[in-house]
Amino acid sequence: MSVLNFENNSGQGPSNLTQLVSEEFRDYFQRNTNLKLIPQNGDLQFEGQILSFNFSPAALQKQGETDVASVNRLTISLQVRYKNNKDPKQDFEQSFSAFKDFQQNQNISSIDNAALRPIVEQLVMDVFNKSLANW
Repeated sequence: MSVLNFENNSGQGPSNLTQLVSEEFRDYFQRNTNLKLIPQNGDLQFEGQILSFNFSPAALQKQGETDVASVNRLTISLQVRYKNNKDPKQDFEQSFSAFKDFQQNQNISSIDNAALRPIVEQLVMDVFNKSLANW
């Protein structure tokens, strides 16, 4: 199998987001299959892009006359292209999104890799289930 880098086309997020997403794909598939990872042209090929890195209010509450976010949600969306050279009927191109909620006082710039990892892991697991669950 081969996994090309997932370039960050969102214009947002940490500078290492491409590396974080791409490496999680490689690591997850190697841990959960007996497939050999090669740089390119694998029998199974994954590629795509990071579409969005969006931090927005998720739960609003009234404080006097003002609505205030009690929780903010970070959502990451990917566009994934999967090519199965052994069974082209399995090929797909699809968007996947996952999120995690943070306290309202958490600044997006202070969110580190440890906080991003659960979101990225969920994205990779969703792609894994779509591509290889019936394998």
